[in-house]
Amino acid sequence: METLAGKNNPAARLPLTWYRSAEDLPDIMTYDIESAGSTYMYFRGTPLYPFGHGLSYSEFEYSGIESKRTDSGVCVSLNVKNISQRDGDEVVQIYFSVNNSAVSRPIKKLCGFERVHINAGEEKQVTVEIPEHILQIYDVRTGNFITETGEYTFSACRSSAEVSLESRLEITADALSDRPVLFGAETFDSASAVRIRWSKALGRHFISATGWSGCAVYGGMKLDSKKKLSFKAQSVHKNTVLTLKAGEN
Repeated sequence: METLAGKNNPAARLPLTWYRSAEDLPDIMTYDIESAGSTYMYFRGTPLYPFGHGLSYSEFEYSGIESKRTDSGVCVSLNVKNISQRDGDEVVQIYFSVNNSAVSRPIKKLCGFERVHINAGEEKQVTVEIPEHILQIYDVRTGNFITETGEYTFSACRSSAEVSLESRLEITADALSDRPVLFGAETFDSASAVRIRWSKALGRHFISATGWSGCAVYGGMKLDSKKKLSFKAQSVHKNTVLTLKAGEN
């Protein structure tokens, strides 16, 4: 009641996405949020209330964003000014994306936030430290976590759907490695309509199509002048023999 009456100035934020309709939700058995296009990281629709949304009786203005590389990750700093007549707390949210990444990435991903109290008319510099592991991806080809070399965009937001400022930063680090001579079928770079399964008889993983057909892509294979090799297999009611030929047009 104190919040509704204006005695308390709220600064809470939503920890999830509130969708407008049940039609925006994936099937309850679909756990792959990327293929389902769900959560703030992959949803391309307009939610009722986005992830990180929150209200306040104060109004804040962002300016002067900067991002720089550090020994432990990345540091993002910006100025936040309370342009209202009331003291309040602001929750500065920092999201990042990687331009032209070699792998599939979220539309944006929360990498840090800072809650700061700012008096009416006051301006403060807010610094958000982003640890290295937040930026890393898992390289299925080697089984290691790497920080991908590329151009990163760091966005200062009031919610996942409300970008106030952006800063781009070139990071020189690692690149996806080439595949070894032998690798498991489950280490695909991307796939559709495919499920990873375990074989007790073979003692290793294998993949199978979830429907009539499926597709798995394996990059990083050294095949002379060929840069990408894609195979497609399908079976209807019986076992089939699949013959693969490489190096032919």
